[in-house]
Amino acid sequence: MDLLKVDSDIVLCQQGEVADQMFLLMTGKCVALVDGAEVGRPKKLDVFGESALFDNGKRSATIVTCQDNNELLVLTRDNLNMLIQSGDLDKQCVAALEAVAKERKAINQKLLKKNACKQVEEEKMNK
Repeated sequence: MDLLKVDSDIVLCQQGEVADQMFLLMTGKCVALVDGAEVGRPKKLDVFGESALFDNGKRSATIVTCQDNNELLVLTRDNLNMLIQSGDLDKQCVAALEAVAKERKAINQKLLKKNACKQVEEEKMNK
């Protein structure tokens, strides 16, 4: 993993973009957004950005730093695959990461649907 040091207002993950890395928050603060609405705040030692790495998909949320002096460890898709293939990352750990990824993706999909329904209702009320 590489160490990344960034200040406030840096977009680490952009909803809809193809993923090529995941992050581990060492210090600092970030906010997770789905369709611009806050859905969470990763805490120290939280992993994020992993969900799209396992299915070669697109980011389901945007993650933005919200203070200066953030430190994150970054793992690229290629390095993750090398760890898996080498056996250094055991099957239990990979399964746990995949489970977290699947759960987060499902939550973000529900939020997207909820926001879409809310938007349709607002449009109906404005007519």
